[in-house]
Amino acid sequence: MGITRRQFLFFIPAAGSILPFSLARTATVLSQASSTTLPDTATKVLFVHDWGDGEWELNLGDPHEQPPTMTVREYIDRYWGGDVEDFALNNGYEDKEVDLDTEMDSCAVLETWACTDSPNAKAYELLHAIDLGPDFYGDDAAGEIIFNNRANPGSDYLGACVPDMESLVLLQHRVAHLGIGIRINFPES
Repeated sequence: MGITRRQFLFFIPAAGSILPFSLARTATVLSQASSTTLPDTATKVLFVHDWGDGEWELNLGDPHEQPPTMTVREYIDRYWGGDVEDFALNNGYEDKEVDLDTEMDSCAVLETWACTDSPNAKAYELLHAIDLGPDFYGDDAAGEIIFNNRANPGSDYLGACVPDMESLVLLQHRVAHLGIGIRINFPES
């Protein structure tokens, strides 16, 4: 749990080989990366949103999406695998009947949805699972993703952010190079 910063080593094809990216060539590579032709096979779109905190949040879906309203039954089916008994045992219903057709408490839905089904949580899970290159720290590191996994006590936030446009462009180029099928919907300039 917590915040991790993963920098990734950026590779560009040159003369039939793969060369490690150097920060000294940032301007050249950004120019090349921004003109990268994205494959038509992009099946996932990451939307970039600036919440005004100095980092751009990545979202797999609409960043303004809200958690759904659901019944207790729908909540148990979605988040407890349909196990009514287990849900009742772990949520104070041991001695009373669970009314499956009432509306589930919106705070409980929000807390669970935020770290599993929210657009930012989906982007976190997608990017955290991708090998973007070696974890590399130092002068040659290029591109950074900040993974926030419930960094504060009581937090239900799970998300992946980038600190700057350079990282965003490099990330797009890297996933295109890997053939992963992700397209980044860049923010309006």
